[in-house]
Amino acid sequence: MATSWMSNVFHAYQAESELLENCTNFNGSWLGSNSSYFDAPECREVNDVFVDCRCEFVKTVDDCKPGIGYVAYTEHMYCLYGPQAVASVVSISVIWLLILFAGLGVTANEFLCPSLFIISKTLKMSQNVAGVTLLAFGNGSPDIFSAIAGIKQNKTEMVIGGLIGGGIFVTTVVAGSIFLTQNFGMMKRPFLRDVFFYLLAAGSAFYLFYSRRIYIYHAVGFVLLYLVYIIVVVTSRYIHQKHLQRNEKAAEAAASEKGMTITGTSAADYDDPEAYGVVLTAFFKYSWDEDRRRNSRQHYCYDNEVFAISLPRIDEEAPPPSYDETELKQLPSCSVGCDYYKSEKTEKLPLPEPVHPWEDFLHKVCPVNLQDWSKQTWMERVLDILKAPIMIPLILTTPVVDYKSPRDNWCRILNCMHLVTGPIFFTLAIGYGGALVGGVFPVVALVALASAAAAGLTYYATQPDLVPRFHTAFAYIGFGVSVVWIYCIATEIVVLLQAVGIAFNLSESIVGLTILAWGNCLLDFLSNLAVARKGFPRMAIAACFGAPFLTLLLGVGVPCIIEMIGQEPGGMQLNYSPLTSILFSALAASLVSTVLVLVVCRFQTKKAYGVYLIGLYLCFVVIAVAKESNVF
Repeated sequence: MATSWMSNVFHAYQAESELLENCTNFNGSWLGSNSSYFDAPECREVNDVFVDCRCEFVKTVDDCKPGIGYVAYTEHMYCLYGPQAVASVVSISVIWLLILFAGLGVTANEFLCPSLFIISKTLKMSQNVAGVTLLAFGNGSPDIFSAIAGIKQNKTEMVIGGLIGGGIFVTTVVAGSIFLTQNFGMMKRPFLRDVFFYLLAAGSAFYLFYSRRIYIYHAVGFVLLYLVYIIVVVTSRYIHQKHLQRNEKAAEAAASEKGMTITGTSAADYDDPEAYGVVLTAFFKYSWDEDRRRNSRQHYCYDNEVFAISLPRIDEEAPPPSYDETELKQLPSCSVGCDYYKSEKTEKLPLPEPVHPWEDFLHKVCPVNLQDWSKQTWMERVLDILKAPIMIPLILTTPVVDYKSPRDNWCRILNCMHLVTGPIFFTLAIGYGGALVGGVFPVVALVALASAAAAGLTYYATQPDLVPRFHTAFAYIGFGVSVVWIYCIATEIVVLLQAVGIAFNLSESIVGLTILAWGNCLLDFLSNLAVARKGFPRMAIAACFGAPFLTLLLGVGVPCIIEMIGQEPGGMQLNYSPLTSILFSALAASLVSTVLVLVVCRFQTKKAYGVYLIGLYLCFVVIAVAKESNVF
């Protein structure tokens, strides 16, 4: 019996050894009949290899090794449970990919964007400057960091597929959906300006890919074009505002001569896309969440400040139109982040009830919105539950300063914890987890000690029910930690997309213009459409042309500069394929046709044109897939 068992083990070991010897013998004898295997194979060749040899293939071929990220997804797909279970592992990987996209959106929407709101206010930035700088960065952060991760892996086709494919999706499907909601008048000058710059940026990118090489001065040129756009936006906005003020003064003078008075502001006057340049993905949550807004002095203060960023001509004297004017006269003025206000006699109102620190901590770390649970729809409840696993690590590491929350979202225990967990996560994420100071003391331990000391001082210097004066500094900490989270998630998405593309035998361009573009643009679709339905279609449609343009400039310029700094002046090679021409042609077709139709219609939108744009995108996808499948 023992002899038989040992014999079986020996034969199994001998068979495995022979298989490994055959699979590592690079003479082509173990390859399938459809293989075009050569000395430096691509990882996609794994689909032409005999099934039993695919695991050894992905372990051996350099192109299958991602070089970045935390998980070798391709190796796991073909080696984790054997060659017969690849389909199951791929299915699990697709589910994990959806979770990563959700995490990317949640991080940008609920952690990075609130920090940018606070930073723009503390820096006293004007509405349109904040919109085309900080808020534009927040809006395009998923695409920008995905591009950085892709460039690091030399996956330029996936990068340009994601950037241009996302632009096509937003300018066709998202814009078409907004056109279908209602008919409205476009603002001529901002629209034509954004389309002109977008065509210029897209044409420049196409030239670089067609020439198959980009130098550092090209990448710097993209960033400089972004700066030129900012100057044009700010200057034109200033001139336009001065012109409006002169017209208003002339109208008031003419009305006073006739004994008339001019009062009130129409809703259309607030629908001005030049107020900020792009629609931030969190705007519909922060600025137009009327259903959950409470009519309190604290929320009046919050809305007054947020609308000062997001909407034009709304300041202390001109609050949002959703409030009753008679009620507003009875409200005292307030400053940024105030928790209680002064009465007309400059007396402080009674302070809120004392806070129970641990109850407040448990309430803050709970990933589900228990306070508004009874008011939520079943869909909102399901979404809260699904994103709970993503929210927990983000909540524990990333501080959020939120003027709409009680005490500006200050929680002494949690914020002191952030002073420890945030720096430690930052150190581990950027790759210094195993580094040693002087070859002896771990860097992460030094960071932990310094962070613990800062947290201890903060704990004993603050109170749980009063917001400290330095609370806005946590917005900058939250910004830094959010950026690192987004970069880590974006890196994993790029590596996983590469593995999924290999499993389905898809090119990098197709993966970029479909999966990557759809995942990164989903929040843009939801937020822009929500803004349009709230009665601000001109803002929403402006974002469809301003936001992708800024993302393209930063997504090409910044990653290439990072990659080429310190390298030899030979530039970086770009991969060009006929599918690249299809990408840029589709984008140019959507932009040019939109301009022509709106000029003919005198910049009055039609719902029928929305149907055309959605149909144009479907035709583009069909043509791209047909080209990938060698149909023509």
